[in-house]
Amino acid sequence: MAQRKKPAPDPTAATITTAQASALLGLSENWINRLHKEGFVGKAGRGRWKLDAVVQGYISWLKDEERRHSKSAAHSRMTDLKAVQLEMKLQRERGELVPLEDARLVLDTASALMTSTIMSVPARFTRDPKERKRLETLVAEALGKVADGLDTKAAELSTGEVVGVD
Repeated sequence: MAQRKKPAPDPTAATITTAQASALLGLSENWINRLHKEGFVGKAGRGRWKLDAVVQGYISWLKDEERRHSKSAAHSRMTDLKAVQLEMKLQRERGELVPLEDARLVLDTASALMTSTIMSVPARFTRDPKERKRLETLVAEALGKVADGLDTKAAELSTGEVVGVD
């Protein structure tokens, strides 16, 4: 916060109380004290303020470019965050955005269903133990490749960088 130079004391200047300064500017007494702490208004004594210094200090505070810029930047960031939040809400409502844990659950459930269904094929295909074992090996290898691909996609979900099918 910018510190302002306090004008030299003028012994002839009118002084007012904190309550009067508050009423004059339409601010709370805490605001008057804050203006003093930020260096915009100097005290004339305990609970006393120079009338001209209070008015000029408040005008300086209103014109303070650094404070206004900081406030404007914070407001802009807040507005941007609210826009992002609203967009995400709309995406959720349209079904375009799902929680990461829900997406992982779908992948895990689909993977488990696919594995159990495909692993039952060798037993239904042949009763010959030798051929069944050979077919189970081939199916297990294929499912291993699918599982590796699903693991890769699940990791991509965590980073938000899901790319096309490899």
